Amino acid sequence: MIVATPLVLSGCQTGKPGVSNDTYTGVTTYYSGIVDANSGLLMNLKSQAIYSDKLGYGVKTNYFSSASGWMFLESAYAGGRQYNYDVTDRQTAMCSGTGCVTIEKGFIHMTESEFAKAAETGFDFKLIGSRGSVTGRIEPAVFQQVTSQRTG
Repeated sequence: MIVATPLVLSGCQTGKPGVSNDTYTGVTTYYSGIVDANSGLLMNLKSQAIYSDKLGYGVKTNYFSSASGWMFLESAYAGGRQYNYDVTDRQTAMCSGTGCVTIEKGFIHMTESEFAKAAETGFDFKLIGSRGSVTGRIEPAVFQQVTSQRTG
């Protein structure tokens, strides 16, 4: 008898929080583990809270889709307002007869006070593109991983 057990990774964290110091550029970055901000059968939105001497406070986003194709994500919203959002990369990872896996990466810029609030309440956000949108949620503990390293 064969028993199939589904593996559910929603809310899963990969990688460990940490600090990186680039001796060449002089940039120090504090980062959380990578978490699933939203996941579905054919898509996944991974996110990571960071503070960098270069970028400041914010959230790195990494959207994978094997069904919807490119969304051309270009803007971020949370709490009724638009955040500055940088598109950092767009890639096609693999193609088959049914379509391609697309990857869209970006960075949501936050102020120090917005980041501190997210460390208390979490962060619900929406990424919007010309061909669709995706929502995500990051729990407060993810932001706390960064703030505790900076004050520790």
